[in-house]
Amino acid sequence: KRRMFASSCSKGEDELNSNEQPLAIVGTTRKKVTRKKTVTNEKFEMNIYKVLKQIHPELGVSINAMSILNAMMRDLFHRIVYEAIILCGKIKTLEPRTIFTSLRFIFSGEICKHAISEGCRVVEKYVKQHQVKSDGETLPDVQEVRGKKKAEKKTRVS
Repeated sequence: KRRMFASSCSKGEDELNSNEQPLAIVGTTRKKVTRKKTVTNEKFEMNIYKVLKQIHPELGVSINAMSILNAMMRDLFHRIVYEAIILCGKIKTLEPRTIFTSLRFIFSGEICKHAISEGCRVVEKYVKQHQVKSDGETLPDVQEVRGKKKAEKKTRVS
C-alpha cells in the first residue's frame, strides 16, 4: 500500500518528508462510523392534561402553554434526578428515600410536603400492585413489615 501526501501529489514523489502529514491511505476504504443518537423525548403532555382535567374539567391548554409546561416538567425532572445521583454516590440503585431527600433540597416549604406525601402514596400503591412473586406467593404488606419491626424492637428493649 502506498501513501500519498500533499506535497508528493504535486511533485510526483512517493517518499515521506518528516514535516508532511498524510492526507489519505491509498488502497484502503475508510467507512465513516456513525453512531445512532439516542433521542430522549420526555413528554409530560398527557400527564399534565390528565391532571388538568381532574382539577378543572372545563378548561383546556394551548399548544404554547403545553410546551412551556412540558419544558418546566422536564427541567424539574432533571434537577431531581441530578440531586438523587449525587446523593447515591457509588450506589447504583435509586431508592424512594433518595428521591425524597432530593425533593427536600430542590423544593421548600409546603410544596415539598405535598410532593413527598404524593410520592409516598404512589410508592405504596406500586408496592401493593406488585406484591405477587413469579411463583405465586404474595409479599408481606408494608404496614405488616413495619409492625413486625416495631414489635421486635420493643422485645429487644424489654
